[in-house]
Amino acid sequence: MPEWRVRIAGTSVALKGLPRLLPPTCSIVDWDGMRCLKSPLFDTLHEAAEVMTAAANFLEAANLVAALRVPGWHPVACDAVAEMREVETKHWAKFLSASIVVSASMTASATVVRADGTIERPSDPPAFNNEAQLVMQNAPVRQTLSFLQEDSWESLYKAYEIVRADVGGDQALCALGWATGSVLSRFRHTCQSPTALGSEARHGVERAAPPSRPLGHAEARNLVASLIAKWIEGQLT
Repeated sequence: MPEWRVRIAGTSVALKGLPRLLPPTCSIVDWDGMRCLKSPLFDTLHEAAEVMTAAANFLEAANLVAALRVPGWHPVACDAVAEMREVETKHWAKFLSASIVVSASMTASATVVRADGTIERPSDPPAFNNEAQLVMQNAPVRQTLSFLQEDSWESLYKAYEIVRADVGGDQALCALGWATGSVLSRFRHTCQSPTALGSEARHGVERAAPPSRPLGHAEARNLVASLIAKWIEGQLT
């Protein structure tokens, strides 16, 4: 049975940070001067195309979690599959352009020097492997994070709708302490208002008075991302 590796590339910071975003059954290994994805799942497969598909699914989960958890993330991709047999022969099968560049920017923690001169070392960043595994297993979570990653007004509203429906409505969101009724109302009103958003609004005509304090896009994204994060955390507890 062949043993498979899937090649990735990126900065040293990206490759160092990526393992905390991958599903637990996937890891990064050094092989022949390259960084590769490895998983027991790969070794149950027989065709390179199947392995590439499985690797792309792992990386999609990592990218979706990163869209929620890591500011400034650039999507990660894979571009080649290697088959290793007992005789140590290696065969690369390229299915995506070799020009694909894999990169990711992680938010670094700064070292803090206290007033007394002692040094506070940065703590290790949190791991989100279980969230990536949930993405692999839960279609609504995957869809919601895909909408967040798309980051349009329409997609943000769709992500909000999924979370709201799952927990039981806006009142439930407020009762859980995830948001206030006023900010949810401003979000909905802004999303629906062509006066506020023009062609990006969910409605083509103004159905009520336009919002007096429309949310900015960054504020709306932060709201939806916060709702999604709390929703996912609730499913993992």
